[in-house]
Amino acid sequence: MQDLSDDIILDVLSRLPVVSLSRFRCVSKSWRSLISHPHFIKTHLNRSTNDKHERLLLCGNYNWFSVEIISSQFGHQSLAARLNFAPDRNPTCCHEICCSCDGLVLMLDVGLHYFVVNPSTRESRELPKPPLSNAFDHYGLGYDSSIDDYKVVNISSYDRETECADNVVSVYAL
Repeated sequence: MQDLSDDIILDVLSRLPVVSLSRFRCVSKSWRSLISHPHFIKTHLNRSTNDKHERLLLCGNYNWFSVEIISSQFGHQSLAARLNFAPDRNPTCCHEICCSCDGLVLMLDVGLHYFVVNPSTRESRELPKPPLSNAFDHYGLGYDSSIDDYKVVNISSYDRETECADNVVSVYAL
């Protein structure tokens, strides 16, 4: 293994699914460092976004499923896999998927908590409560290339029975 160059290892690993990469992080400290490096993560994301397979994310009843649809000249084939989250990182039953960006999903659970979920790594992060209670909340998820980070934007609107509404905008960096 030590005869292989880092470039070859990087190229091979960047073609693998995230589930395999999660397991391969345990192979050695150098592989863990390589797979966790921001350059590798970007390379893997770019390669996977150019992949021609369609993927669907289904959630409900406390279960998440990733469905890959493979098209060929002989028809369509579907592969479904249940996504198991660690108990301390498992968002409760999904009520609504609000939006997604680069594989990250912004969801609302049945307890009315917002989470950013990475189905590939099975990690999730709960967002802080909105600043206004009893407000209408509007959320968006996006990538800020100027600082190389993902952000969630929340606009809370509270109508005080007038035609004018108070709006509070919150931005959360991930």
